[in-house]
Formats: sequence, structure tokens, C-alpha cells
Amino acid sequence: MLAFVALLPACFGADGRPGEGSGAGGCEPGSDGCSCRADDSCASGLSCVDGLCRVEEEGDGDGEGELDDGNDDATGSGGGDDASCADRCVNGSCNAAQECECELGYTGPDCDAFLPSCAAILAAFPDAADGPYTLHPPGAGPFEGWCDQSTDGGGWLVVFKNQGGAQGSAASNLDLLEGDPVGLTGAIAPHTVSLGPGINLNAWNYYRGESQREWLKTASLWDANDNLVNEQRLRFEFGAVTWAWILSLASEESCHVAPNPITVVANGDVPLGQTDRVNSYQPGRLSFGLASALVPEDTCGQPESNLIADPEQVLFRLDGTDTRNTIRHVFSYVHDATGINASRCMYACWDLAAPTGHYEGFTWLVR
Repeated sequence: MLAFVALLPACFGADGRPGEGSGAGGCEPGSDGCSCRADDSCASGLSCVDGLCRVEEEGDGDGEGELDDGNDDATGSGGGDDASCADRCVNGSCNAAQECECELGYTGPDCDAFLPSCAAILAAFPDAADGPYTLHPPGAGPFEGWCDQSTDGGGWLVVFKNQGGAQGSAASNLDLLEGDPVGLTGAIAPHTVSLGPGINLNAWNYYRGESQREWLKTASLWDANDNLVNEQRLRFEFGAVTWAWILSLASEESCHVAPNPITVVANGDVPLGQTDRVNSYQPGRLSFGLASALVPEDTCGQPESNLIADPEQVLFRLDGTDTRNTIRHVFSYVHDATGINASRCMYACWDLAAPTGHYEGFTWLVR
């Protein structure tokens, strides 16, 4: 494209207008600054603009020729805004204001960054569905994760899962959380979507030491014919407590004082109380759970106000026992067991007269 630079006329007539003749006080017809009526009246390299022959210059590509006013800051009006937005907005589309509107899961002015968490995705895209996403938490590299965007307000990332009962597990919780779970890692789906043990190691390595997180344990129970019998869930507000701290409780003392009370809510809206006492049953790091009044040693000498309780028995037990049996083992039980007891006493304590053929699975999620 061509732009035009305005130059002072080479000569003027006595009235201050461009002269029309040649010689003193006149212009050579067709030369710089002389009057013209059409392009063909100007010399080669000149164009007739506003009645004067003027020099042509290469423009900036905006398709609109402009006149240079002689100032150093004068430029063409183009900026390539349309092309610029289209070029950079690879994970979105350009709106009327030439701003990049991101596709699901992306963020940033150019839509070239991943959102940090499942909760951030849901906040930016309220219609986001359950499924796999790429996440990029602060201070970590991007990784794939499965987001539950529908349970308990959504925004949950699946971290690990296991199972027990008639369909036991080849991996223990110890293997998953503290061992080398070969072949069981990746962006795992929740237990209700895909049966089998598994752990998202990228998610676990990032969140196990993170405080001020909520954790969700979802549980499901099936009978011998693979019919779903029950689903239930427990939500935990950890505060300053972390999974790394819980798994560090390896002493012979069963009662441990947490940095703050852990609050527990069942099935979305049923409060079960709070406690700052975490139990680690010994020997052999058998179980990790919360203080309750199921048996005297579970209370850690605390009043009811500092214990988890289920007075309405909203949690379901297949074996008919007190639901506080679920609370005392809620984090991991049997921690180092595979097979039938890789997940134990969440619905039933399998080797203590539980109905045969049933099996249970759990999934732990974080937000």
C-alpha cells in the first residue's frame, strides 16, 4: 500500500497559490508541489493529491494513504489490530473489541495459559463439566487432572482412590501415598467412573503439603451383582493441617494434637462437628482417623465439643455398626494392606461377619 508524504511546494504564485507556469514565480507542470488535476498530470513518482503533485512513500500496510505533516511522530494509522488478535488468540476467539475470549480451561490476555485448579476453571466457566483438564498450579508445571465440577459445589480435583471387599486391590494406601505405584498413576477418574486403585502423582506431590485446603472423600458400595447400594461423602476443612502431617504420625502414641480443628460435613450439608485430635492406631501405622466417642480410647480425653459425632446416623453402615467406626479410620485403613482390606471399615469390617460379595471404593479429592 502507498502513503503520501506532504512536501512544501517547490514554488508558489504571487497570490500564495501554486503557480501554473514555469520560470520565476511559477512551477514546472507536473513537478513537486505544483497543481494538478489527475495522476497523469504529475511526473513519474508523484501522485496528484488534493490538487498538488506529491511524492509517494511506502505505507504501513493499513490500506489507507495518509499525509505526513512533517513532524517526527507522524505515522500511518494502521496497527494490525485485527490480524494481531487473530494471530495470538490460538485458544479462543476475538470479540468486537479485538480482545481474546478464551476457550474452556484457558486464561490470560492471549488465552495461552492454563488455569491453576479445578475450582478456578469452574469460576471462569460455570458450565464446565466433569472430566479431564490441564491444570497449572502456582510453582508447579502443568499436569493433567480429573475435575469433579458437580459434587458439593464442584471445583474438586481427583487425587487418589482405592477399594476393598470382594473386589480387593492390588495396591495398599501405603503403596499409593508413600511407595512407588507403578502403572497406577496419571489423570485418574473417580472410583464411580473407573474401578481400580490409582493416584495422580502430580496432584499428590503438589497438594499433600498444601494447607488451607478442603478435602472430599466420596464412597460407594456395590453388591455381588455389581449393583450400586450406597453413595456417601465426607468433606473436611483442613485449615493448617496437611496430608503430609497426618502421614508423619508414626509414633506409638495414638492421639495427636492437630494445628487446628478439622471440620467435617457429611453428604453436602450435615455437620458432624470438629476436632483437633487425629488418631494413628499402632502398631505398624495401622490406621489414621479422627477422634470420636466410639470407644473410650478414641476420645483422646476430649469433651464432646471436640469430637466428631453422627447422632442421626446419616452415614450408612452395611454391617449395622455405629457410624463412628467410619470416622475412626477415615483417612486410611488398613494403611499397608492389599486385597480385601485395602479399604476397610468404611462400610463394613470385611472379615468380621460382613455380607459376602459386597465391595467398597473411595476417592479423595481436593480443592
